[in-house]
Amino acid sequence: MQCLRNYRNATGYSQPPTCVCSGCARAKAAINKITVHAKSQIPSLLQKLYVTDSFLSQWLSKNNNFDFQYELESLDGLILCKNGLKYQKLTNTALLNLCNDCYSSLSQDKMPQFALANKIIEVFFHKNLVT
Repeated sequence: MQCLRNYRNATGYSQPPTCVCSGCARAKAAINKITVHAKSQIPSLLQKLYVTDSFLSQWLSKNNNFDFQYELESLDGLILCKNGLKYQKLTNTALLNLCNDCYSSLSQDKMPQFALANKIIEVFFHKNLVT
């Protein structure tokens, strides 16, 4: 095993580092970084990641104790994986990692298939409308 590891390291066949996508919480090697500044408008790219339905929003906060509050108030209300966020206190900004799948969908004004926001909506409708 060590021989294989030495070969991989010597020839450049090492795995690229992975990051967590803040949109879908999946670990991905290819990540797009979005910078959000404090007290500024959220980039339009991220608008689909809000819970806009007031009934769903109330249900989430009442039944599941979901917390959509972040260190950077500009992000409050977005459904994000906190492991995909990096706060930079000196510049008062947040860096969001988005995988290529999430970034591509959001760029086309579509809800990403694996986005946490999409999954929460599916769970809500399954629990409340199917049963």
